[in-house]
Amino acid sequence: RRARMSPAHTHNAISLFSGGGGLDLGAEAAGFTTCLCVDNDEMSCKTLETNRQNHAGNGRPHLADATILCHDIRTLASADLLRRANIAPDTLDLVYGGPPCQAFSIFGRRKGLSDPRGPLLMDFVRVVHDLQPKMFVLENVPGLKTVSGGQVYSQLVELLKKKTNGGRYEVKPF
Repeated sequence: RRARMSPAHTHNAISLFSGGGGLDLGAEAAGFTTCLCVDNDEMSCKTLETNRQNHAGNGRPHLADATILCHDIRTLASADLLRRANIAPDTLDLVYGGPPCQAFSIFGRRKGLSDPRGPLLMDFVRVVHDLQPKMFVLENVPGLKTVSGGQVYSQLVELLKKKTNGGRYEVKPF
């Protein structure tokens, strides 16, 4: 299967927990072609579609090559993400996203993985492990580092470092 690539962009990406598209805008500005955006919130998906249609800038429209999928990531197989993105596994350069942060934030009462939204963090890890992109970007709140005495964060970092092909990702928290 041939990878979908545009002349102006050279790197394929999949966006998870896309929301209104802030990370997507940054990824595309950095030279990535977002092939798939996934979010389970209908209004977020409508925002992504509207922003793509109303692009008034010079050059390519925002998310021009992206399929926008309004779906719960927990019920999607990782291989299905590649199929819907229309890319081959060896052409996936980046998986990025911002899993819900409320479970780790003071505004969400810092329930961590016991909050119904908390385990979605592990779905991001699952997709990274399954798809083995060349790199990933996970965005969340600073409270992720300290919730549950830092145990969730330590576990997350260790899980994200692992690669199934014997290598390891380098994890650089900001």
